[in-house]
Amino acid sequence: MKLFLITYVMATALLAQTIKVPLATFSGTLRAITRTEILVQMSDDETVSFRRSRKTKFLKGKTEIQPTEIVAGTVITIEARKEFNGDLAAYTVTASDK
Repeated sequence: MKLFLITYVMATALLAQTIKVPLATFSGTLRAITRTEILVQMSDDETVSFRRSRKTKFLKGKTEIQPTEIVAGTVITIEARKEFNGDLAAYTVTASDK
């Protein structure tokens, strides 16, 4: 019974790590970018924080750019995934051409 329980717990943990949550798309106005965070104003009263990692790509159109090329006030679109700890992890940040 003990072996079954250990096997069940390990299998459940492994399965939880392999389930991929689909990316969601968010649009708003960039407020700030730090080394670990992207703050986006979604509406007049809602600011959302996205976790930034080395996997996060920054684009203008289809061209990859440096995060420093996007200034506060730029309209951006973020593709992100909700992590198991509740954070929104940014995968792609696309700056508007305007």
